[in-house]
Amino acid sequence: MLTRLSVPIPRYKLLDSWGHSLPEIDPTQTFRVFLQNPNGLPFDYRPQSLLLDFRQSRDYGVAVLCLPETYVNWNIPEQHKALQTALHATWQNSTYSMSKPPEEFISQYQPGGTATVLCENWVSRLIEKGEDSVGLGRWSFITLRGKGISHHSNCI
Repeated sequence: MLTRLSVPIPRYKLLDSWGHSLPEIDPTQTFRVFLQNPNGLPFDYRPQSLLLDFRQSRDYGVAVLCLPETYVNWNIPEQHKALQTALHATWQNSTYSMSKPPEEFISQYQPGGTATVLCENWVSRLIEKGEDSVGLGRWSFITLRGKGISHHSNCI
């Protein structure tokens, strides 16, 4: 009877990096974009996980955070409040734009949807925000004023 493994099972730390480390930047001068599919924003069942992800993004100096597939029914005001609370707990200044599919849902869950979050000093450059004009809930956008020109930050 086998009572132990001949090779120990490797243990991984959750914060170990798989791949290259991000270079350090001055987040007031460098516009860093993160796109991460959260497979749903866990407002109800794992809010601490969401806060940890937001704080890690902040620590990396993110300027805009693009979140496809939020699975949030943005027609429910409490969903906006939950996102605003998480953002305020992480960044001193932030704003967001979201999109949602046109189907009406009564639950907090709704398939699809996006959120585009603008962080810290970049908020002062905000010109416009919105969602796809067709209303399919596939992308949201934030338009920023640059040095003499406007820049779009689209998240698909």
